[in-house]
Amino acid sequence: MLQPTDPLSTSVLPSGESGQDGPPAPAATTSPALAQRDWFIYWSVVRAQALPLTQAGQLRKRALRLINKRLLWPDPSLEGAARESAAPRLHFIRLLLQELGLLIQDHSKVRTSHRRAQVPEFWRKSVADRARAALDAYVGMQGWTEWSSPDMSPFDLDLAQARRTLLEQLRVLEPMTWVPRERFLSHLATVVPRLLFDSRISHLLRASDDSFAGIKGQGRSLTTIQAAFVDQALSGPLHWMGLLDTSSEKDRLLAFRINLSAAPVLRVQPDLEGTERAGSVEEEELDAEYKVIVQPNFQVFALGPVPADILARLEMFADRIKADRSAFEYLLSRQTVYRGQQDGIPVQEIVAFLEQTSSVPLPQNVLRTLREWGQRHERIVFHRSVSLLQAVTPDLLEQLWDDAALQMHFQRRLTPTVALIRGGRWAAVQEALLKRHMLPASLQNGDPCAGRVQAMQDGELRPVPAGPNLLLEACLRRLAVERDGGFYVTEAAVTEALAGGMTVVEYLDRLAALNGGPVPPGLESRIKAWGHYYGKASLREATLLEVKDAATAEELLADPELAAHLSHFAGDSNGRTLLLHTDDLGALRSLLQDRGIDLT
Repeated sequence: MLQPTDPLSTSVLPSGESGQDGPPAPAATTSPALAQRDWFIYWSVVRAQALPLTQAGQLRKRALRLINKRLLWPDPSLEGAARESAAPRLHFIRLLLQELGLLIQDHSKVRTSHRRAQVPEFWRKSVADRARAALDAYVGMQGWTEWSSPDMSPFDLDLAQARRTLLEQLRVLEPMTWVPRERFLSHLATVVPRLLFDSRISHLLRASDDSFAGIKGQGRSLTTIQAAFVDQALSGPLHWMGLLDTSSEKDRLLAFRINLSAAPVLRVQPDLEGTERAGSVEEEELDAEYKVIVQPNFQVFALGPVPADILARLEMFADRIKADRSAFEYLLSRQTVYRGQQDGIPVQEIVAFLEQTSSVPLPQNVLRTLREWGQRHERIVFHRSVSLLQAVTPDLLEQLWDDAALQMHFQRRLTPTVALIRGGRWAAVQEALLKRHMLPASLQNGDPCAGRVQAMQDGELRPVPAGPNLLLEACLRRLAVERDGGFYVTEAAVTEALAGGMTVVEYLDRLAALNGGPVPPGLESRIKAWGHYYGKASLREATLLEVKDAATAEELLADPELAAHLSHFAGDSNGRTLLLHTDDLGALRSLLQDRGIDLT
């Protein structure tokens, strides 16, 4: 947690001069609850899909636009920003969420640090506790700087200590009272003149007329530098975290105030008069009751200050289609419910959650439809690590099924030639088949299709060994067409595979894996031709000029009249051959003859 600085360094602004009732210009009001709505939306976007980073470690412009258009308060600087750091609010929110452990930078992308079906503990905290955690994170944040233009790299500035000191000075102010910027800066100059610089650096700056080489050209004095830091901190992170309301004109901070919601976060004790004067709106925002309403048209409204953990849970199986400062609107659909089921949330749990948060039973049509969706999704169930028995013919499977010694190991028939073996019974089935002088071909875990065919020059893919193979047939259908009881690589098969997103290289790799070795050269050439592997090319005639030596070639290239028509020929290591770039060979021939060059 934040620790107070030296108590002797704090001082309340002079009585009667601490501030004013109204802002000098239009005010940008906020609160921790409102600010955290945008943090939640940012985190929710990343939870839905990891976002790519540039080589410089910044989010790409397309990803920033995706986030910005969903925020309640978009960053207006994004449109003209060439990089993420030029959109400071967006950049700060990402760094803050990373500092809080909600996002992580993983190789070339940013993703959430928790599983999609997991709600981080941070969103279960109260608004005030989240704001305190964010304030602590901001104080120690190393990836963020309050500097927008001056290069402060020559100094090893302790920004964390400067932020702590600034917060200590904010704690002596009265909440909901506007403080003019100039008055606050004068106060800081008196109470904490070394907000940024220690005595050694301050002495160095004074010795060089309060400036140093890196910023001298910009006329940045010590006072100006510290004022820039304070301005950026007040109108930037502290405002973006919902702690300070600001009043600005043409991007220049004129005044600020601590809003009442921020008082407990900053540990500021407001007087009773101030609480009565301005507490109602802020308290209503933090303490008012919320409602979750499920409509018969499958819309879900989250009204008021709905806790973030409820919103996070709701977004696992519903799509947010609209959001503002007072309400989030969601839509339930078959696809969103299926998404929730894939993340491990069964329909009965979705129903229970909606009824619990809305405090009323669901509309009958919604309840009935949710259950129908759940039943449809459960009609197709993937069973892992199962054992199957495939017979050559339906008659053979019928014979095995009627065998009492084998039937006890079968669970059910799947097709006329395939039966599901009970768990753990494969060894017993294999032993029973051997006793009946039947040697089964066994396929274990791994790639069941690797090395199972022999690719012929004519495109036929012959199974090795011959016989039925349910999994192999599925593999072959991705690469070949079935005809005359076999599978063949044809132009139509290659075209269909490429239309499905496969490349020629991937096709050849998969075919080589099936073949257990290289594809026959003739077949490989035809596949490359069918897939237009080599792309387009143009066939042109070229005229070359060969001179006696490289020095002569360089002189001709330096000739103003000839330079536009000649260039080095890359295929000549001796430098004597030049490539001609003109259709008027007669004119070029005349120019060369004028220079005494006899052409042969």
